This record gives sequence, structure tokens and C-alpha cells, in this order.
Amino acid sequence: MDQHDHDAIDGANAPVPAAFSALFFLVTMAIFVAGFWGMAEGFSQENGLFFSAGLLASCLAVAIAIHAKRD
Repeated sequence: MDQHDHDAIDGANAPVPAAFSALFFLVTMAIFVAGFWGMAEGFSQENGLFFSAGLLASCLAVAIAIHAKRD
């Protein structure tokens, strides 16, 4: 008889490679900084739409980072 464990592998609990974690950090940080830049440009040009877009981008970056699965 075969002695292998045939239980299903839970892909949700698989470890995340370090390269993906670094890339994920860089992308979310770039979105965060771009949002701050957008808010600064919107403020200096008195453009509420540009400021709001920057604010939403920064909030999105924080939300993505918070809700990312951690080990």
C-alpha cells in the first residue's frame, strides 16, 4: 500500500516568496508616495480633483498594505 499523505494542500497558507514581498512593498510605497505628490501638486495648483486623487491613492496604498495576508 502506498503511504503517501493525500490530503489536499491548502494554497492559502502557502509561504510567500521573499522576492514577492519586496516587490509588493515597493509597489505600495510607490503608490503611497505618488499620492502624497498628487496632494502636494493639487494643493499648490488649487486643484481639488488632483488633491482628492492623491488622497485616494495614498489611502489605497495603506489599505492594500493593511489587508495583505501576513504569515
